[in-house]
Amino acid sequence: RTISIRIGNTIHRIPDMISTKNGHFHGILRLTDSQVEQALLLQQEEKGGTKTSKQQQQQYTALRLEAVTDTADTRIFAGVVHLIPPSGGISVISDIDDTVKISHVTDKKKLVRSTFLQEFKAVPGMAERYQQWSQSPHHKAQFHFVSSSPYQLYEELSSFFQDAGFPEATFHLKAIRLKDRSLLTLFGDPEKTKIDTITSILQRYPHRQFVLVGDTGERDPEVYGHMLRQYPHQIQRVFLRDIPPKPLPHKKTKMKRASSNKLTSKFKRHHHNQDYRDEGALEEEEDGNDDDNTIDIHNDIVISPEARLLNAFRGTPHEKWSLFTEGSTLYLPED
Repeated sequence: RTISIRIGNTIHRIPDMISTKNGHFHGILRLTDSQVEQALLLQQEEKGGTKTSKQQQQQYTALRLEAVTDTADTRIFAGVVHLIPPSGGISVISDIDDTVKISHVTDKKKLVRSTFLQEFKAVPGMAERYQQWSQSPHHKAQFHFVSSSPYQLYEELSSFFQDAGFPEATFHLKAIRLKDRSLLTLFGDPEKTKIDTITSILQRYPHRQFVLVGDTGERDPEVYGHMLRQYPHQIQRVFLRDIPPKPLPHKKTKMKRASSNKLTSKFKRHHHNQDYRDEGALEEEEDGNDDDNTIDIHNDIVISPEARLLNAFRGTPHEKWSLFTEGSTLYLPED
């Protein structure tokens, strides 16, 4: 279907903007400052408010819109435009599952129950901390939720975040369609899709500073470590909620000796702010010497959480990333 956009009392027709089979569409609409001001004024009056000054209007960061198919279609397809300044302030890119919403991603049975059978529950302290960053005159934080959850959960997630007290945010979820093979990507590795999505946000706002918030349950350390290496000047901090790994079933493993390509892990855990620091990180040895500190990488091995983080954030400044357990412990510079 060909899609037009209604903002305020004006319908904007965008050439070649057609919805795909999953109902999604993409296009670019450019509005003048005057058009935005008039739309915000009308939006406030419709809520029963009085006329506001231009300075007061600047406090509103969300502009309502509707997608219009044709005049005979009475359905309402509502959306929101987030008015994000191109520079100044901080943008927070946040994961959802087990970062701000308790999901138990590392336990598939609990994940299904928490997603489809139980009421959503917020991670303690996260809504309050995000609101503090949003309302801070210094940070003026804007928020982007990037998740591998399907877009079919958008309405439930949006309502949950509003009820839980989270600030308004853009949602970047996985687009799937139940009638084709895209459904299979729901259970795929989230690393590539997250990297692509975060990259597009960083490139869209090259003059904003970013904070990445995630957890250690899935691939956030690897994703965020990659992004920090690629965009060291844009990304100010990385915070990861510490999720204990699921215990592995006990089994006996026969170790095989090898004369090369062994992995030596040297690390030291500092308890201050639960940061991990390395003393040599991960080094490859090819001296042919077998000792108790080497692991044959030809065998299936379990990498410790400490070694995993050191590898994920190799080549990045230690002070830029840290772990946390509760939202109340998160602080940005000049908090």
